[in-house]
Amino acid sequence: KEGGVFIGDCGITIQSIDDETVPEIGFHIIKKYCNRGFASEAALACKEYAFKVLQYPKVFSYTTIRNIPSQKVAEKIGMRLYKYFQKNGERQIVQVVDKD
Repeated sequence: KEGGVFIGDCGITIQSIDDETVPEIGFHIIKKYCNRGFASEAALACKEYAFKVLQYPKVFSYTTIRNIPSQKVAEKIGMRLYKYFQKNGERQIVQVVDKD
C-alpha cells in the first residue's frame, strides 16, 4: 500500500498438520497495523491465487486455540472448522475452505 512500509507477510506454504500435508495460508501482521483489514485482504488474495492459479481443491489455516484474531480472519475469507490437534504441547485449531 502507500508508503512502502513493511507491515507483515502472508502466503501459501505446504504444512504438515497432524500428519497431513496440506497447502496453508499463513499471515503475520505487525501489531501496530492489526485490526485494519490487512490480514483479511492478503489472506483473501492468497485464497484466490491458491484456487485460480495453483488449482488446489481446498486450502487450510491453523493457529493456536487462543489466537482468536487469526481465526476470525480465516472465517472472513470463508473458512470453517476442520479439526483440532496438538502441536508443541498446545492445542491448535485447523480451518479449511473448499474451492467450490
